[in-house]
Amino acid sequence: MKSGVFKHIEEILQDYPRLPAYIQERRQELLNPYHAGHDENVGGGKIQFKYDESTAYKAIDLMADREIKGLEKTQRAVAYCLDRTDAETMAIINELYFKAQPKPSLQAVSMRLNISRPVIGRKRQLFFEAIGKELGYLY
Repeated sequence: MKSGVFKHIEEILQDYPRLPAYIQERRQELLNPYHAGHDENVGGGKIQFKYDESTAYKAIDLMADREIKGLEKTQRAVAYCLDRTDAETMAIINELYFKAQPKPSLQAVSMRLNISRPVIGRKRQLFFEAIGKELGYLY
């Protein structure tokens, strides 16, 4: 696996616990856009019988937004791989990427989980390859 793909998957795993918040934040940005300096007192009067289609446009924006689709695809791929992994790999990934404290070394994780360091490295590599295949980074 290339080092750039490896680093990217590491960043994805570090952000995984916060992905639902990112998705919700993006939805709020689309539903409540900021309009600076909009003055309604310029020009003539308003058209009386104009239909308001802003709700339909917002729904279309939500369904077509690439950022939301990408975040949801990433969330589904990681969840799929986490559901299909063994308990040891899950504990390794949890210790390395999902905890709030600074990322520990593989040696520290091996001592904490009582698993050898080469086994941790192999299990992490296999998990990263599974995520890479799900996201389309590896063929």
